[in-house]
Amino acid sequence: MPGGSFEVMYLLEAPAAAVQACREQLARIGDSLLVVGGDGLWQVHVHTADPGAAVEAGVVAGRPYRIRLTPLRPEVAAAPRSSGGRRVVAFVPTPALADLVAAAGGIPVGATGDAPAPREVLAALQHAQAEEVVILPGRREDRAVADAVAEALRGGGLRAAVVPTRAAVQVLAALAVADPAARFDDDVIAMTDAARATRAGALTRAGRRALTSAGVCEPGDLLGLVDDEVVAIGGDWVDLADEVLGRMLSSGAERVTLLVAEADPDHPDVSSAPAADLPARLAARVARAHPEVVVEVHRGAPVAVPLQLGVE
Repeated sequence: MPGGSFEVMYLLEAPAAAVQACREQLARIGDSLLVVGGDGLWQVHVHTADPGAAVEAGVVAGRPYRIRLTPLRPEVAAAPRSSGGRRVVAFVPTPALADLVAAAGGIPVGATGDAPAPREVLAALQHAQAEEVVILPGRREDRAVADAVAEALRGGGLRAAVVPTRAAVQVLAALAVADPAARFDDDVIAMTDAARATRAGALTRAGRRALTSAGVCEPGDLLGLVDDEVVAIGGDWVDLADEVLGRMLSSGAERVTLLVAEADPDHPDVSSAPAADLPARLAARVARAHPEVVVEVHRGAPVAVPLQLGVE
């Protein structure tokens, strides 16, 4: 329904064609609409009952920043508030990983494989009623949404920061050191350091023939990645994972995290996914070669990337 209780304003970097679609979406959810500018930079203003959707329209079009949310009625809060408290929000790809995040004290959003919409994140925080928020995006492509939400929260008077996590294993590492009793800036720095100290690896299937940094892969080949770069190509899950981990452990480590996909009824063939005993076999290999390293195994990787590796 047009109109609402919030004034939403932001600058938007976007091409003109995308801005027209943004303008049409904002017109459907609000009034007092103004979108002016040109040459890739636009000023957006709208009154709406759904500020999250207004921010989301900007994210779809381009990059919104300097976001400001202002209540048009004094009794309406522009952003989640409480008498105190800090919450950590993590973008997650699966329900199993959402459970891990919740058990660690975080607020999981997503769990569908896609980046959560800004309105989803803001709604989760509205229920949490925090005054300080740390956001952990799960992938590089989630960063734009995380930044937009942080800007919206700051525009509503909250303290908000984004820790640049690029993989689920880095999200878990950051959550492990989160300390709500610490100063906000110190807590953000500690989580950022933990994420940066965690190298992220993965095994996945090649979907097409392609030239990679490790050579030419064919459809169905197993690809071993470290920090988003293909470093090895193979056919056996354990052997390839062992090779990838060997590279990641070459400079020393204290902990290895294995994040494995749940069994998928749509892909029951073991040639398409890791065998059930893969974590135990891989942990045994790590224990023989690096007895000083602690190995943790969790379920929760998405089917598209069924084995994710973290080395701290």
